[in-house]
Amino acid sequence: GASVHLHGSGSMARIILHYLLLLACLVRGDIHHVAFETTAGRFMVQLDDLLSPKGVERFLELVDDHFFDDQLFYRVLPGFVVQFGVAADPQHQAEWQDRTIPDESRKADFKHGTVSFAGSGKNSRSCHIFIALRPDGENLGSAPHEVPLGKIVAGIQVLDHLQENIQKAGYGDLSDLQDDLVHRGNVAASAYPHLDRILHAVKVAVPGATMAESVALIEAGKYANNFFTGDPVKMGKTTNATAEVGLCLLDKGYALLHENAIHNFPDDFKFDISACCTRRTAYQKCIE
Repeated sequence: GASVHLHGSGSMARIILHYLLLLACLVRGDIHHVAFETTAGRFMVQLDDLLSPKGVERFLELVDDHFFDDQLFYRVLPGFVVQFGVAADPQHQAEWQDRTIPDESRKADFKHGTVSFAGSGKNSRSCHIFIALRPDGENLGSAPHEVPLGKIVAGIQVLDHLQENIQKAGYGDLSDLQDDLVHRGNVAASAYPHLDRILHAVKVAVPGATMAESVALIEAGKYANNFFTGDPVKMGKTTNATAEVGLCLLDKGYALLHENAIHNFPDDFKFDISACCTRRTAYQKCIE
């Protein structure tokens, strides 16, 4: 296992954390998760290096730079695409606008919730992103920049909310707003106060990352525990009871490090494990 140092938490917490992570993280290192908090709800994107290594690397660079924070979903075409990728601050946008990356071959079809870079021809991918919507978005993939990076794996209902909200506002197609946003930032959309926006986007550790990576993220305080508001299943159903319980245990592992509940550790831990186990009626499966 990975070697970690837990400041002030004691050897018991270290042993428990490793055990929890061993249960929760059963993984591929080329899968990444990014949690988006928006005015239309929360969703999580899963990125796959195997689909577009250069594209995924750039997307994660943008997340690390807080590029997506406070961005508008300025182009929402129901049944086709949701587009974003223009920084709230034009100076921030200028840092990425022309930093293009080479095209890559498409390795997957577009589905409802597929994430890709937008562009304007060959080798034009830089920072503009779209999410495909059913039914018309599923026909994308002919342009060189239309290459899936990953997909929404939780909170897919947010796409419905975005479409409903734009229709309720009666804004129609705002594609022409892009250039003005690039040069003036969010102020360019002042005539459209009901546009949804991204509050923040952050990389998160969930089952599927390597154990060592998850330990590092937790120690660095980068595991977005609050994103799940104490209940992982609010992000959408997991594939099975084991995965659901594993995610719950990872959440509790984070709490051991960052919530200083060690003063009453045995009782707290017993309670937390019971809470994870009772998330499913298959109690015996949880114990196993």
